[in-house]
Amino acid sequence: VLLPLRAALHRFDVDLLGKLVPEIVSGGADLWVSCARLVSLEVAINLFKYPSLKETVLPKVLKFVIAILGRAHSSGDEATALELSRYLKMLRSFSRVRSP
Repeated sequence: VLLPLRAALHRFDVDLLGKLVPEIVSGGADLWVSCARLVSLEVAINLFKYPSLKETVLPKVLKFVIAILGRAHSSGDEATALELSRYLKMLRSFSRVRSP
């Protein structure tokens, strides 16, 4: 799952990202955290190179992490939910960054 996720993020393919959500959400806590970490890292790296991602890709990425966070909450895994909420906060702060 991480390899297709990395490919989707590398190409900014939000359709593929959307298709990966069900598979990732059905995974476990380690997968959720790994995916959120990877997504956050890729956004952090590329958002400053390509400011237009803020309007096109970032909203989809936020929905992606929110879906994973919702699954963690519903599973009762509060430690994982807390870690995922940190990534969500970081991504939300990127959405408030102004373009140069």
